[in-house]
Amino acid sequence: MAFESEKQYQEAGTHNTTDPLTAVHAVRRDGNTSAVATGQYEPIYNDAGGRLKVSAQNGTFDATLGTITANGQSVVANITRAGSATVFISGTYALSLTITFEVTSDGTNWVGIMAQPTNSQAVGLTSGVLAANAIAAWDISPLLGLTQLRVRSTTWAAPTGTANIRIVPAVQAPELAPAVAVSSGTITTVGTVTTVTAVTTLTGGGVASGTADAGNPVKVGAMARTTNPAAVADATRVNFIADKLGKQLVVGSIRELKVQQTTTITSSVAETTILTAVAATFLDLYGLIIANTSATVCAVTIKDATAGTTRMTVSILPGDTFTFLVPESAAYSQAVVNTSWTATCSASVASIVVTALAVKNL
Repeated sequence: MAFESEKQYQEAGTHNTTDPLTAVHAVRRDGNTSAVATGQYEPIYNDAGGRLKVSAQNGTFDATLGTITANGQSVVANITRAGSATVFISGTYALSLTITFEVTSDGTNWVGIMAQPTNSQAVGLTSGVLAANAIAAWDISPLLGLTQLRVRSTTWAAPTGTANIRIVPAVQAPELAPAVAVSSGTITTVGTVTTVTAVTTLTGGGVASGTADAGNPVKVGAMARTTNPAAVADATRVNFIADKLGKQLVVGSIRELKVQQTTTITSSVAETTILTAVAATFLDLYGLIIANTSATVCAVTIKDATAGTTRMTVSILPGDTFTFLVPESAAYSQAVVNTSWTATCSASVASIVVTALAVKNL
């Protein structure tokens, strides 16, 4: 119903200051919900301060729904005004499925785009192999300047079943968690890696044999030791050890574990200590020098414990010297820890000088 004072104006007509104008009023509505049903006319609203209500919410998009039942099939969503999108997958499909994420700006040429699982930081161009009936979601951002997002199956091992795809565009690009690319390429910096389940192939970081050492290659290191580490159980892993200069100890022993002791036996046939016992340690004998400074032949008996087992007996001419030297790895093994090596002369002569060389072992 029109009032008599109302006047109609043609579109693009020229405004005159004498033209009568009709005031436009709005309805105050404090709530943010609509007062009418879908399909009905709705008035313009003001807020409690008399200001015209306008949308303060982001624009929304309808979700794109589709299904995949075979390899190569795809679901395409319009993302012309979207800054990001979330892709959901569910369904009842057997065996394994891999989907790839692709975008286009002209509807013809498609390229891959990185997607980040909502429960992981590992981004990728594909979903990876999904388990049967997997339910998963990925965030894709940014999408500005692109027109379409496509989810396409590249592996479909199941003869039956349906994968339900739901693509939900959004206006703003969300701030995703720091991502780690799982595709091939270079990762410049990774702050912290909490757990690495498996490394299938590790490339780079090596230097070929016969070339100069460069590029900080991955190396095998040893632990520098001046004492023996604690012994480990049989068949368990153990560190390589080296001396303080990095020379690997393959045979022989650490310098600090070698012991030497010189004893003079004068006019005695009593058993005499030539290597003092070390608690909880074997003294493996690798060197023995016995000098007979007397004018009498003397036989000397060597044992690896007081009143213990005889390890050798040597006869030394007057003024002569007996020498026994072998590599530490071939040393006489002492039978019991915390025991002394001893020497016993067959005759009371003046004097027998014994120098014993041993290495400590556990």
